[in-house]
Amino acid sequence: MSRSGSAGRFRRKFKSVPFVDRVFCALSKYAAALGDACRDGGGLHGGGMRLFPLPALLALLAIMAPLRVAAETAKAVAAEEKEEEMGVIKGLEIARANGGFLGVTADGVSLVVTFYDKKKKPVKADAVRVNARWTDRVKARSAVLLPEDASTFKSPPVLKPPYRYVAFLVLIGADEKAMETYSINLNSVE
Repeated sequence: MSRSGSAGRFRRKFKSVPFVDRVFCALSKYAAALGDACRDGGGLHGGGMRLFPLPALLALLAIMAPLRVAAETAKAVAAEEKEEEMGVIKGLEIARANGGFLGVTADGVSLVVTFYDKKKKPVKADAVRVNARWTDRVKARSAVLLPEDASTFKSPPVLKPPYRYVAFLVLIGADEKAMETYSINLNSVE
């Protein structure tokens, strides 16, 4: 088998890594020029030296193999980092027992609760509604937060700024029982 046949296979195998392809092309041209010089009677150590280009080329290719692995590993790590990017939770962040999060915000005069997964990306809520109760400067108040979309619950306009009170949130499941209970300081909610 000729060197050009194996070189072609090598280039097809590693063409996904542009740096390796460029280095291989340069090495192939060097080996071809050196081989021609050796066959013509010239060369580094006198005439007729045919074996020098192939071992030199193989040694350089052996050095390039880890470069390809490193390039592919870097691509895989970059893909994982992109995949594992953490989202941002709006408002007050509350960690849940199942590993997810709740984001609590005050949208004007409405209370908004959003459900997030472990990577802080919005996720479909596992509760059917959220009950909230608090005591403001005047009296005890309560509201039922109903689904606005798959991951967000919103109350009717019942909050009165400034939000200097503690609210108690109760997540109600499909079986109409309390799943989780949280107390939050609405002063820290934006």
